Amino acid sequence: MWRITWSALLFASLLPGLIDSNTNAERELMEALLQNYSTTTRPVFDVTKPVRVVVYPTIYGMVDLDEIAESLTLMIWQGYRWTDEFLEWNNRSDEFFTSKESKNLSMINVPINQIWTPDVVVFNALDRTDIIERDQLIAKIYKNGTVLVSIPQVIPFRCRFMIEYFPFDTQNCTLVYGSWALTKDEIVVSTELNATVTDLSRIVLQAHSEWDILSLTNEHRLTDYMDEIASLDVGNIFSELHMTLTMKRKPAYYIYVLIIPTFVLTQINNMGMFVPHNAMSEREEKVTLGLLTLMTMAVILNIAADQVPRSAKGLPLLGWFVMFSILISALAILITVGLLWWHEYTVLNKVTPPKWLMWLYREKYKRTSKKQENEEKIMHHPNYLKLHSIESTVEHENRTPDLLQSTQLRDLIDTLRTQISRHEARIRAKELDADIDEIWVRLFRKIDATLLAIFFVGNILGSVLIFV
Repeated sequence: MWRITWSALLFASLLPGLIDSNTNAERELMEALLQNYSTTTRPVFDVTKPVRVVVYPTIYGMVDLDEIAESLTLMIWQGYRWTDEFLEWNNRSDEFFTSKESKNLSMINVPINQIWTPDVVVFNALDRTDIIERDQLIAKIYKNGTVLVSIPQVIPFRCRFMIEYFPFDTQNCTLVYGSWALTKDEIVVSTELNATVTDLSRIVLQAHSEWDILSLTNEHRLTDYMDEIASLDVGNIFSELHMTLTMKRKPAYYIYVLIIPTFVLTQINNMGMFVPHNAMSEREEKVTLGLLTLMTMAVILNIAADQVPRSAKGLPLLGWFVMFSILISALAILITVGLLWWHEYTVLNKVTPPKWLMWLYREKYKRTSKKQENEEKIMHHPNYLKLHSIESTVEHENRTPDLLQSTQLRDLIDTLRTQISRHEARIRAKELDADIDEIWVRLFRKIDATLLAIFFVGNILGSVLIFV
């Protein structure tokens, strides 16, 4: 127990000296490496050899996405790696080192402003904000000359959005890395990332409320830019790295807030317009319901207009869907108004239903049975019985020689017959009109049911065709 205690005390007393020794060795090595070092010269002994800069960005967060301005702002840890042949000490002679400790160091930390750094930038960046000031950044330098630098930045860059399939769209935003001044013979930009997002980026971006990050692919390109200073005919070729971030939108918000309410509202409007009715007043109430539905959909359209990104290529899927719903609701209202006018015209003018419409809906008149009922009513009518009694009396009195009285009775009978015939005609006309009205009511009910089925199914098929 005492041995352990004394060992711990001895290590604690020697630890400051060890740290001091390592710090001094790192400072001595850094001073030796940076002696006669130039931060403006490419770090290669062979000037014909390009410097290979490896880029490995880590996306830490999506700060903003402006679809109208077509820009995406990312918080990125920009990682760069290259080899500085002037800062290598693995193959140096012993005379180069001031102490054995400095020779045994495998890595040192050097302020980034004291060494050469590549002028690699994001070409399509709209701006750049360094989270840490440049003079505060530290570069890790290894004994073989490998330099590692991590620069946290917030970069808004141009991204062309294809919103034709909004809100079920997938977007590809490309970061273009390259040297601002050095050609492909002087610097080559590449990466060692595979086609998937780094683990840290995936963990961070999975929590985003609107976007799923699918992949981060890369492609090396050689791009020819015109060198206007040297000659208009000679172009310089630059090494570029195109890193494409593929994102898929999460459509749940738009489905539950816009698509489903609009679809349900349209179906309710169609049902309200074409539910079978009993009178013209009910159809007028349907027109009022349809107009209220259109006003509600106008409010939804206003909400959608704020959510849908603008594009010169036309409306996205969500815009077409809302437009389709408004048009089908407006068409249902127009047809209902037309049926209202038609129904009123048939009632006021006692129009007989056309044969093709009767045949289409398997309707027929009930005048035969009505006629039999009318004849029975007339035969039992008091006037008809009175007339029959008078006729019997006349036939009996015809046997008497009083011709004048017989003629008067015959005139009375003719008058009664005329009145009864007129009464019978009026009854038949009223019942025929009632029969026609009843047929029209049944026809309009069946027409409403047919239109209800057509609009109900049509709205479903139209919505499916828009989004499929």
